[in-house]
Amino acid sequence: MHETSYLKMKAFRDSYLGSIEGPLRVIDVGSASIEGQRSYRALFDAPKFDYVGVDLAPAFNVDIILKDPHRWTEVPTASTDVVISGQMLEHDPYFWVTICEIGRVLRPGGWCCIVAPSRGPAHFFPRDCWRFYPDAGAALMTYGGMEIVETSVEASTFRSRPGVEWGDTLVVGRLPEMDDSAHVRHLSRLSQVAATIPDRPLPDYVALRGPATAAYEESSRSGIHRWRPYLLRKAVSHAQWKLWNSASPKWRERLSRVRSSASV
Repeated sequence: MHETSYLKMKAFRDSYLGSIEGPLRVIDVGSASIEGQRSYRALFDAPKFDYVGVDLAPAFNVDIILKDPHRWTEVPTASTDVVISGQMLEHDPYFWVTICEIGRVLRPGGWCCIVAPSRGPAHFFPRDCWRFYPDAGAALMTYGGMEIVETSVEASTFRSRPGVEWGDTLVVGRLPEMDDSAHVRHLSRLSQVAATIPDRPLPDYVALRGPATAAYEESSRSGIHRWRPYLLRKAVSHAQWKLWNSASPKWRERLSRVRSSASV
């Protein structure tokens, strides 16, 4: 686990859970780690916390092995005070169902904290499906029936620490207090979402590479792109994007005219 992820989860613990009397049951979704490396378990030790690591296969730091990644029959409904997850959601092909499972296992009044990248290279484990931006935090929490409390993305101006290259998004949510009838309605809606999981496996991503990709890549290698280094092309593209987003409507019109004339 990279340092920035660990520090974000520590900040969540200190900012939101410090004044709550324990013990608090904490479930870490996607908890598997390499022995000797840092994990979130160190942040949620007894007696204040009852930490439970949850993942899909036997591994170090895993206490509960899920038979189904999107139907957690091993975790009872409304049994958990805090659900945390870091560097997992980008690998989850149906992350919206996972969010609903979080909403199911949380007790009313329970907390959720997710750390997930907004950028960075593909890292297959076995898939790498998504990236998340600050607005994703509000969408995720709302979809899971939770209130959005905080959502932010790693700022490029912060000092360098291992992990800043992932631009992690931090999301904090809370399942609101509710009476029994409201909780039943909440759980009913979440179960309907879980039922949307397809009954066929995902295809291998390599098999989806086809003629459209090949045609685009061939056209993009023409002219100056043949020799201009990728990092330079990336920097120029990012600078153009920042210029466009900061420009007034008048300047956007002028820039559009310049680009149109240059492409003729």
